[in-house]
Amino acid sequence: MSLGKSDGFSPSTIKRMTEYARRHQIEVVHTHNPLVHHYGAAAAKMADARVLVNTVHGMSPLLMKRWAKALFWAGCLFSDRVVAVSAAVCQALKRNLPLTRGRHMVICNGIETEAFERISPHGRGGQFVFGTVGRLVSIKDHRTLLEAFGIVYRRHGQCRLELLGDGELRQELERLSEGLGIAQAVQFRGAALDISGFLEGLDAFVLSSASEGLPLSLLEAMAAGLPIVSTAVGGIPAVVEGSECGWLCAPGAPAALAEQMQRAITADRRLYGEKGRAAVLCHYSMRTMIDAYERLFEEVLSSRK
Repeated sequence: MSLGKSDGFSPSTIKRMTEYARRHQIEVVHTHNPLVHHYGAAAAKMADARVLVNTVHGMSPLLMKRWAKALFWAGCLFSDRVVAVSAAVCQALKRNLPLTRGRHMVICNGIETEAFERISPHGRGGQFVFGTVGRLVSIKDHRTLLEAFGIVYRRHGQCRLELLGDGELRQELERLSEGLGIAQAVQFRGAALDISGFLEGLDAFVLSSASEGLPLSLLEAMAAGLPIVSTAVGGIPAVVEGSECGWLCAPGAPAALAEQMQRAITADRRLYGEKGRAAVLCHYSMRTMIDAYERLFEEVLSSRK
């Protein structure tokens, strides 16, 4: 259902949501991230929904202006649970929203794994291909990735970097790759839906984000059997270190990221990839996530009877 909300606060949107919830006798309202939670909370209250849950997907939504944080906080006071997609996000919630302690819990992100399970690591050819998936925006810090790849490329000429995704910084990043003298080895693929097809052509997956919760792109790369090189932000360290599927470094440090990327070139890619895939299948599948949310909804509904 599209609500047609324009910019700014929209009482009519809350009215339409409330009418929809009443008409369909909705018992569970589930919102995502702080930005619109107050709409869901108001509609749930007025429509007499029995359960209100919010899921926070990352750290950056918590870095809000005071008025926005107060609005989210107020909505959380009416929420039965505030779910974090990783333990790191949960800790940030507890620091930022102390009055909602006791309502916090962790349900990790999950992905559909079938398309990625079919990918077989291809044999090492003439070039080692690094790749990443994500919007070309500042929080993903592709600048650090390009600078790190520049270091690697000068030491190992037989490598390439591919970026899947588009965004406001594309032209700036393309100019940066030219300035670093690596444009011939960097390919900007733009936006595309065939994520599994893109991952199939890589030797290692790289994330350079300054902030994350638990990125789906990371889980998809692990499910595809790729070793991981990433910044140690959000829930990423728990996943990568827990499964021993790659290497981590501090964010915003091109030299450190380059060092870990070089380790990926010489490592046993198949071994690291198998560990990552096994971890996703066991802990981060869509079925595992759905089961956790179903248990949560049933638990809260039962307590309301």
